[in-house]
Amino acid sequence: MLPSRVEGFGLVALEAIAQGTPVLVSDRSGVAETLREHLGRLAEPMIVRVTDSLDVDVPAWTSAIQQVLDDPEDAFDYAFTVRARLCYRLRWDNVADTLLTRACTSRPARPGGPRPGRPLGLRPGPLSGRSTGVRG
Repeated sequence: MLPSRVEGFGLVALEAIAQGTPVLVSDRSGVAETLREHLGRLAEPMIVRVTDSLDVDVPAWTSAIQQVLDDPEDAFDYAFTVRARLCYRLRWDNVADTLLTRACTSRPARPGGPRPGRPLGLRPGPLSGRSTGVRG
């Protein structure tokens, strides 16, 4: 369960999915967005809507948890289906390739950054041409 009201991504949920474990995540997590992007409507049973009202959220989470507990065999079958759909889409090498492609072709976030489509490189440092590790 990832019942966060705010969550940047929620890698732990993907780790659980990779093991075939039933997962419930907040609709405000980055992982919910990723699941919807890659699974469409198939993702919805594992995503719980969060409203910031305990009177609404507690019953929503209670119901979602109870559905898993009422039929664990179905919950694990669903988890394995999700795992099978994601296992080749969300591999680390694919994620890294996408990240690098976007980083190298996106517009700079600040003035003076690299131009879009221009590869990132290391600038020489002040001591004997050593790299500073600063990308420019």
